[in-house]
Amino acid sequence: MTALPILAPTPRDPAAVRLPRAVNAATPAPTMSERYQFVDTRAIVQRFAEEGWQLAAAQVASPSRRDGAYAKHSLDFRHPELAPMRGTVPRILVINSHDGTSAARVMGGAYRFVCSNGLVSGTTFAAESVRHIGDAAADLIHRMRALARNTERLYTQIDRWANKDLTRAQRAEFARFASHLRWGDAGRFNSDEVLQVRRVEDDAGDLWSTFNRVQENTIRGGLTGLSRSGRAATSRPLVEITRSAEYNAQLWRLAEEVAEFW
Repeated sequence: MTALPILAPTPRDPAAVRLPRAVNAATPAPTMSERYQFVDTRAIVQRFAEEGWQLAAAQVASPSRRDGAYAKHSLDFRHPELAPMRGTVPRILVINSHDGTSAARVMGGAYRFVCSNGLVSGTTFAAESVRHIGDAAADLIHRMRALARNTERLYTQIDRWANKDLTRAQRAEFARFASHLRWGDAGRFNSDEVLQVRRVEDDAGDLWSTFNRVQENTIRGGLTGLSRSGRAATSRPLVEITRSAEYNAQLWRLAEEVAEFW
């Protein structure tokens, strides 16, 4: 699962928050043309704060040949008035860039507190893209409100998954489907590796526990298996912002299909 460091909750005045350089960019990258419409991430933070959503974590992509001051970045927002369920709290994830590498996107999902040192694990269940035109911050808020209304649906799904037992064969099949989504090959890593238990609370046969084990193992890396060429290999963590969000959403949809048809 995607692990991000927990930051101090964002005050209502976002100006008081120390944000990464890429988030604080006041203009687009100099390489962008005049046709490029700037989506100010700081305005998004301000609008979200006004709606009661507090910034809990931030992540910036490692730029290759681009200026890190404008790089792709993600912001994770939580709402203090939304109570957790089964250790899981709703989240709104915003992905943006100021150098044209990413459209502005807002995603709904969940984060689960998984260990005593404060690390959390996250998933994405819905996403909306926003074009770099007009008042994108207002557009994001509109879409965020729609995603926030899915909180009841989110809790209903989690509860349903926690009460849906899978057979051993079904858990192995879920792991193989997830492996195909993650690596494009269901056979590179043994299903027992993908299903390994890292936490006592996940040592169960229900769909929710299976989902969490598979998600964490496929994203954090460290699994022993084969490379694309057939040599022994160890899986690497999935850290790229957009790909991580996309895979999390795919895995969520897979669990939805399993809950519906198995």
